[in-house]
Amino acid sequence: MYEFDLANWDDTHTLAASNKQKHKLLLFICGMLSSIYIVMTYVNVINERLLLAVLDGAFVCSLIAASLWMYFKNATLPAVIVFLVLSLLVVSATTPIAFLGVTGTFWCYPILVSSAFVLPVWVGLAVNAGVIILCGAFGYQTIELGQWFRIEASLIAAATLAHVFAYKIRKMQELLRVHSTTDPLTGAYNRRQLETILQDSITFAKEFDRPCVLAIFDLDNFKRINDELGHNAGDDAIVNLVDLLKSNCRATDLVFRHGGDEILLLLRDIKMENAQTLLDKICRNIERSQRIPTSSSIGASAITGETARDWLAAADKALYQAKENGKNQLVIHADCGEKLKFS
Repeated sequence: MYEFDLANWDDTHTLAASNKQKHKLLLFICGMLSSIYIVMTYVNVINERLLLAVLDGAFVCSLIAASLWMYFKNATLPAVIVFLVLSLLVVSATTPIAFLGVTGTFWCYPILVSSAFVLPVWVGLAVNAGVIILCGAFGYQTIELGQWFRIEASLIAAATLAHVFAYKIRKMQELLRVHSTTDPLTGAYNRRQLETILQDSITFAKEFDRPCVLAIFDLDNFKRINDELGHNAGDDAIVNLVDLLKSNCRATDLVFRHGGDEILLLLRDIKMENAQTLLDKICRNIERSQRIPTSSSIGASAITGETARDWLAAADKALYQAKENGKNQLVIHADCGEKLKFS
């Protein structure tokens, strides 16, 4: 299922591959609807239903305008265009009922279903409410009362079921997204997301001149904790570390579990000296906050190289140096700063 936030499309560096797919699919939908409505416009002209022809033609023109905007601008559709396209869709789909009676209702059902699945929730509800209301208004004049009541009831039932199923699918998609992107033990992001987010951060930092810092935390003597106290104690130590990082960081910072007891912290839009202050604070809190006495070594690096792997390798090299120097300390990658000890 695809859902389009048409008026708030994120077209900056964070435009993900999924949004690009949605963008292409939306262009396809516009093209398909344009083709159908061009034929309907021609049929209405032949049958001298000029009002319907004008409405269908106007809807086609709005679709073409929206498609051209997306194709050439590759940017957010203005809210006024979104409103115009959807309004013309509702009017052109329901007006035929005033001329054709029951036959004019056929096109309303696919619109009800597709609006529930394709559009954002409140936009889809508004579109479907408009379809049902206008169908009732036009149909009341041209359709026998018993049939009119059954048609209205079936439209309401179709819209309700479509929105219920769309809601269920959205919930399942969100659950799947959480399971596929987060670590089940700690709730931190997993490695599946790491390289993509780091690469996006590099692009963002270079495009907008916003520095970022990557820090790798590794619990000292973690193997001894597992051997002497058991793996449950080791898991508790990892969870406590992740909780501490989340509670001491900003909402824009991200925490990842890289594997084992290695936890990564991505500090975005921050200078190295400010990152050092924050990391110093975190490290001094680790021993006090852990129920199981332990400390952490940290390797940190500002953006190094052109790829996420280069950046990660620089931070990992600094972490290795921290371990070699006696643990319980922060080492900044050689290109970014110097070693800081905490004990």
